[in-house]
Amino acid sequence: MGEYLMDEHTVALLHFNDGLKDESGKVWTAVGGASTSTVQSKFGGSSLSLDGKTQYLSTPNSTDFDFGSGDFTIDWWEYRKSADVQGLVFSRQPGTYAPIAVGANNIYNGRIDAYARTDTIYNGSSYDWDILNNFHMGLPIINEWTHYALVRASGYFYSFQNGKLILKSDLITKEVAEGTGTPLIGCYGGIIYSGYIDEFRISNIARWTDDFDPGEVPDTPTDPTDPTNEKSILVVNMDDGRHEYAMSKVEIDAFISWYNAKAGGIGSNYYIISKSFNLGPFASRKDYLVFDQIINFEVMAY
Repeated sequence: MGEYLMDEHTVALLHFNDGLKDESGKVWTAVGGASTSTVQSKFGGSSLSLDGKTQYLSTPNSTDFDFGSGDFTIDWWEYRKSADVQGLVFSRQPGTYAPIAVGANNIYNGRIDAYARTDTIYNGSSYDWDILNNFHMGLPIINEWTHYALVRASGYFYSFQNGKLILKSDLITKEVAEGTGTPLIGCYGGIIYSGYIDEFRISNIARWTDDFDPGEVPDTPTDPTDPTNEKSILVVNMDDGRHEYAMSKVEIDAFISWYNAKAGGIGSNYYIISKSFNLGPFASRKDYLVFDQIINFEVMAY
């Protein structure tokens, strides 16, 4: 697979071969002397090195990380140096309780876990991880490059280790809370990751729902060799007029799944479609399609 490719669905992508550059344009700041290193790398000759004590990355808060009830994928390669350090890979935290925390080494159950919740306010008795709590992502693999992915697709969560499905959730219609804290790589509440991270990526689409080979599969859903990624036009007629979106089969299927679920009284009242542009100050935006305002829709050839 090699290095990931930037595409319209990628909201964060760090190769760690050009310092802390994020291909999406976000700016990450090194905390505690965090830096890239050539000691270990999966691709490109260098990776992010974190010491398990004080080092991590932060970036200003962004609505790109507000997943709500929509599809998303967080995936990365890691070379974890210790099973005794409770470090994790991604969270949104200081100043609030994180709406999501991924790649946490849970020394109490001996697993890598993910967490998510609907409310970032501490209720006085518990942290209330009411969406995902100790969601199993695999056992920690030490001193070996390992690929992990957390995916949400049409209300179901999936976890993968080295491309193998570890766990699929029941249907969860709750929305991941909007975050007011700072997105972090390698830290949550002073718990710091120990080891190396490479090819860290966050996407606003579900990239996998079945087993895959992280060394062979297309690393972008817009790969023209994959027939499931051929574009079609989703035409949505709404109270305010006609809306058209060029979308892959995966994206259209996700929209239809949401619509059908909402027609049955389940799920969010709106569906978020992310749109990206090549140039200009508004390089990306989100359209919110309110269910009660949709008259009808159809799928047309691109």
